[in-house]
Order: sequence, then structure tokens, then C-alpha cells
Amino acid sequence: MAFQLLRIAEQLTYRQIQIITIIGGIQLATESGGSTPLKKEAYKTISGYKNISIATDIFGLYRQGIIQSKSALFDPAGITPSDLSVGGCGALLFNLMELSKVPFDTTVLDVVHFLSDNEMRTKVDVYIEKYQFREALELVNSYIEEKQPADTDTAYTI
Repeated sequence: MAFQLLRIAEQLTYRQIQIITIIGGIQLATESGGSTPLKKEAYKTISGYKNISIATDIFGLYRQGIIQSKSALFDPAGITPSDLSVGGCGALLFNLMELSKVPFDTTVLDVVHFLSDNEMRTKVDVYIEKYQFREALELVNSYIEEKQPADTDTAYTI
């Protein structure tokens, strides 16, 4: 099992690690009583290079069993962000790589825009426009931190 996890971790891109971090962090936050800021409807069409590549990364993680979904995914356009969770090998990677402690950078903003509902997207946009990227990243980090349980060593159970 350890060899398999190492092999999977070596093949992940930086953005895929950020996707696992965001989905895992929001999953921890919602399991402790928070509400999800993720889009609740499935994408039927996806446009724009960034969105298509993010959806493709998420779909690839789903096919590898790192990300799970409450509804079956047949293609990247079928993603319902609020149905996504980290499970199986993804949960092990999240815990062993301590992804809940990884700071975000500008890569995360595109992923947050893709996954989030309009309210969270608007908050992030206002912060970007008003305070620049650093503060927008702090908003995303603070949202996840305030919704997580006090014990940051909480691990997923499989």
C-alpha cells in the first residue's frame, strides 16, 4: 500500500494536489457542521481553457479513486462540486501529506472559482479587486480554517 501511495503522489500535478487540499479542507469543514460553499448543480457544459483543464484534473482524480462523488461521473462536464469528497487513497494522501496544512497560492483561485457557488465566488472576486491576491488567498484559507474542527490532526476514516 505504501508503494502505491508513493507512486500516486509522484504522478500528481501541483494543481491536483491543490484540488485535493481544497476539497478535503471543505469536506472537513462541512463534516464539523459548516455549510458547503461549493456549487450544488452539475456543470452541463464547460468553457474556457482554465475551467476545462481543472474539470479534466478533477475527473482524472475521480477515475483514480482519489476524489469520490455522490453521483457517477461519465465525463468532466458532469461534475457537481458539492458532491465531491476525498476518499480511499485520496484520504490517505490528504492525511499522510498533511495537506490540511498546505498554504494556498494563486493556483487555488482558479480552482475555487470553478468549484464554488456564486456567493463564495463573489466574495473572492471582491477581495481580489479590493485587496489583491494575498488577501483573497487569506480569505479562502480563513474560511477553511474557521470551519475545520479545532483538532487539525483529524483524519479521515476509510
